[in-house]
Parts: sequence; C-alpha cells; structure tokens
Amino acid sequence: MARILIAEDDDDLRELITFKIEQAGHTTTPVGTGPEVLDQVAADRPDLLLLDVTLPGMDGLRVCATLRERHPTPHLPIILLTGMTKQSDIDAGLTSGADDYVCKPFKPADLLDRIHALLPSHEG
Repeated sequence: MARILIAEDDDDLRELITFKIEQAGHTTTPVGTGPEVLDQVAADRPDLLLLDVTLPGMDGLRVCATLRERHPTPHLPIILLTGMTKQSDIDAGLTSGADDYVCKPFKPADLLDRIHALLPSHEG
C-alpha cells in the first residue's frame, strides 16, 4: 500500500488520522511542523502528503509551494487539511500547488476516498 506523510500539529487529530489511514492498510509517518515535512519528504519520498495549513515553523501553504518548486517532488500528491473554509482560503491553497483541499471537520471515510483518488496505484 501507500506511504503517507501526515503533517498535523494537533496531536489528537494526528493520532486519529494516523489510526484511520493505517487501518486502511497504508503506512504513515506523522509529523507536527513545517520544517519536519520538508525533511521527511527529502528522506522518505512518501506517496502522498496530508498537510495542515497552520503548522508551526512554516505554514502549510509555504511548505506546499516549496515542495512544488523542488525537484523531484513537484508531482507529490498533496491534500491540504484546514479549518479555513472561505473560498479565498481554498483558492490560496490550490494556488500554492495542492491537489485537494479538505475542510475540518471531516469524516475519516471521506478523507480516505480523497486519498485513494490521488494515489497513483488507485484509479479513483
């Protein structure tokens, strides 16, 4: 199955997401800051990134834009997770290079559907 990097600064939510994704058969690497995301992507080359927008150290939008600028990560599927629900926030997230934008709160099953739609090994 897929290797999924989970970047979420809320410990409880990160644990819940990790549990649900592992329950679906994927492996996970949870991190809590923007700089950790960049380090982990470089070291581990995950198949997909779940990225909170409001991370400490470097916000998720900047992390996303940085990953899109770097080779060999411009095609890494990125799903932004955030409580920011205004259309302007969604537009900013997608403009930063995200493939999808999931507003909190969300249903774990819906998140898994979005993950599977973006994974190369799944056909949507």
